[in-house]
Amino acid sequence: MHNVELRVVEEHSECLYFIQRLLARGKLPIEGFKMVHYDSHPDLCAPIGFTMEHLSNSEKMREMTSIESWILPLVCAGHLKEINWVRPPWADQLADGRRELSVGFAEGIIEKGKTRLAVSWATDYYTSDATYCAEEKMTDAKKLTLTVSTEPSYSKKEDMEPWFLDVDLDYFSCDDPFTQDIQGDDLVRIGKLFSAGKQLSDEEPVELHEEFQKRRAEKLRKFESFLLGLDKACEKYDQMEEEDFAESDDPHLKEAFKIWKSQRKLTQSAVELSGENCSEVNDGWLIYNAGCTSQDDGPALPVHISTELEIEQMIKQFGTKMRCVLADLGLPAGICLARSTKDGYCPEAQVESIQSSVIAVLKEIFKEFSPASKLLINEAYKS
Repeated sequence: MHNVELRVVEEHSECLYFIQRLLARGKLPIEGFKMVHYDSHPDLCAPIGFTMEHLSNSEKMREMTSIESWILPLVCAGHLKEINWVRPPWADQLADGRRELSVGFAEGIIEKGKTRLAVSWATDYYTSDATYCAEEKMTDAKKLTLTVSTEPSYSKKEDMEPWFLDVDLDYFSCDDPFTQDIQGDDLVRIGKLFSAGKQLSDEEPVELHEEFQKRRAEKLRKFESFLLGLDKACEKYDQMEEEDFAESDDPHLKEAFKIWKSQRKLTQSAVELSGENCSEVNDGWLIYNAGCTSQDDGPALPVHISTELEIEQMIKQFGTKMRCVLADLGLPAGICLARSTKDGYCPEAQVESIQSSVIAVLKEIFKEFSPASKLLINEAYKS
């Protein structure tokens, strides 16, 4: 009998803990496992501030990751060697195809002598975060085979090797939480404010990507410091009108302050209606994160609220493809389902139905593929 745990988590980064447990128990190989990753987002960002020291133990690794950056540390640690990001039709953050990449540590772009985690793919997904670096300039680099496609596509070996199945439920229906929290006009203003110029195609010369990345890095550093400073001294700045802001002559910072004031008014109105604690809402941090995910013309995150019929069809297609995957790779060592509802990516009104349907399909497939095996459901998000 082959028992497989299916763990349901709320935040997708909680999947990292589950994988670490599988590694520790020998369910996944310490070196060289592969992952099939269904999601509306790649989750392949490099954690900011991540260093070699954070690889020293599993807890330190988890402390530095978030929902968009929990996968690459597994690559840095030498555990994960192959990823297939299976994207829905509306997600286009990375170009389709199979690529051999390097993931390693590089010198900071602005702050020399300070290391950063970087990836050797000169594409907007990495240059916009200032996390691209040529392989020859990296240290302690690890190889990664990355396949981006709309259906499972992976390398096969005659001998089946342990692998991991990861499914974010926003693959079936996806929202952009920033559009819910920030007014549309302000989102456009934020995109222009954080812009380092028009995004480049992957075919453009690397030198242009590096120039774009440096401009973007300068913007990110400036606005992070400024916006987080507004949050820290929010009581002071709540009393200040837009026209009274005279702490800087930088027109970009003046514009950032106007957006922050606009967002604060929304927050304070919400506080009056809901009674929530105003001090727990960090508007500057929200604006900064919206800027990090924006392009020069506004929001860049995928949005597609699926109809019930679309969800039904996608889950049926998921089942068809997973039957083929199991035939090729055998049963996975573990399965993670991420609800991604509290952070606003999977619509709350749809998540329960999607979750129960996906689990039902997987149970059915397991019975067909290996009647003696059991799918052990662990709804960790409820604990």
